[in-house]
Amino acid sequence: MICGWGLMGNFPTSEVEAIATTLEQPKMHSPAYIPNLENMPTSAVLMTRDAAAALGKSGQTLRKLYCQQGHAYGIKPLKIGGRLAWRAADLLKLLRGGM
Repeated sequence: MICGWGLMGNFPTSEVEAIATTLEQPKMHSPAYIPNLENMPTSAVLMTRDAAAALGKSGQTLRKLYCQQGHAYGIKPLKIGGRLAWRAADLLKLLRGGM
C-alpha cells in the first residue's frame, strides 16, 4: 500500500497501485541516446550524462571520480558554466584502450 502519497482515501488497493505505477518517473540517469563517438569531430565535447553513457557508466560515477581524483579514468574534463564537459576524442581514446 502507498500511504505516503495521500492516495488511500476510498480507493480500492488495486486502483491505488494502478495510479502509483502511472506516476512513476523515468530514471533520472538514463540518457536519451548513447552517443556514437566515431562520428563526432575531435573538438566535440559531451556533458557528463552523455559521456557516462558512452562509457557504460553512470554520470555520478564520473563526477565522483573527478571529485576524488581530479580525473575520471585518466580524463580531465573541461568546466563549462560550472558543469563538467568531456572531450569526445579523449573518450574515444579511452574506449580504444589508449589511456
